[in-house]
Amino acid sequence: MYGKVIDYRKRRNEKQKKIIDTSNVETQEAKRDVFDISNLKFIESLPEERDLAYKNAHKKWDTGVTSLMREGNYDVIEFLKVEWLKLSEFYTSHNFEGKSSEEYIDDYIKKRFAFHWAKHMPNGKFQSGTIVYVTVGSDVIADMEILIDEMVGTLSFYNDDFNYLEWKKRWIVNNPS
Repeated sequence: MYGKVIDYRKRRNEKQKKIIDTSNVETQEAKRDVFDISNLKFIESLPEERDLAYKNAHKKWDTGVTSLMREGNYDVIEFLKVEWLKLSEFYTSHNFEGKSSEEYIDDYIKKRFAFHWAKHMPNGKFQSGTIVYVTVGSDVIADMEILIDEMVGTLSFYNDDFNYLEWKKRWIVNNPS
């Protein structure tokens, strides 16, 4: 009996090593250096850039036409994805669950859409009306904004020249949602 427990643990540990093993993953240096303030300049402009993305999306949202409103959501989601990918350049390759940054964010977005679809359709698919399409997109946008905010907050720990609290005030003030 005791031999079987040790054998089980050995097999489990070998499986875990295979799951965690990143030796076959090509790693590289981060493209951006968080200690170089010039690399943080684009972060400074994120609240204002997002504000512009929202203003453009509002042209579609304000029509009241569901298909255009959804398109406005997708425009903002794409903007936030691109900005998140820029932020991910402060990290080494495959830093996010062993995936490339693009694979990670694409999976994240898909999972958030799936979650919000399930949340907004308690009576089953197609039982909540077409406005749910807009609501789901809005929720995904909120999730992505939190993701960006958290990433900026974490990166700010590594550079004393970047004032996260001031950035956060602008991020919240400029939050058009």
